[in-house]
Amino acid sequence: MASLNKGLLQPPATFLIAKRFRGKINIQKPRKPHFERQLLLDFTKPIYRPPKYTLPDVVLCGKNIIFGQPESADKMFKILKKAPQLIVMAGIIQDRLMSKNELLEFSKLPSLDVARSQLCNVLQSAAVCLVKQLNQSQQALVSNLEQHLEIQKGDDKQ
Repeated sequence: MASLNKGLLQPPATFLIAKRFRGKINIQKPRKPHFERQLLLDFTKPIYRPPKYTLPDVVLCGKNIIFGQPESADKMFKILKKAPQLIVMAGIIQDRLMSKNELLEFSKLPSLDVARSQLCNVLQSAAVCLVKQLNQSQQALVSNLEQHLEIQKGDDKQ
């Protein structure tokens, strides 16, 4: 029994003892991790992007903005009513970049020929008004003279 107590009650002897060879761990300049560990750290590192509300609409749109040469912007907006998945953000007309609102205003403008005819009409009406004002005094004088002649002819007959 003595041999049994001796074997059961004795604590096991350890062959390895943890021993620290350095005094302190350098927290400010830690050593580089092993290559595989560094690879894992780089692969799992999160990527933070700017918030969506700060990004312009062009970046948020996942589809490609359309390039074309329509004869008029009015036709383009008619096509866009039928295809709501297309979004107009801007356009270049006559080497000028225009926003969507400016394109809407541009599409409502008449063609160049119509605008020229309207300008000619305005200039012609101003010229006609000026001629009327210049001739008004002469016409008034002529009508007064005609009335005077009628009065004189009426006096001669009596």
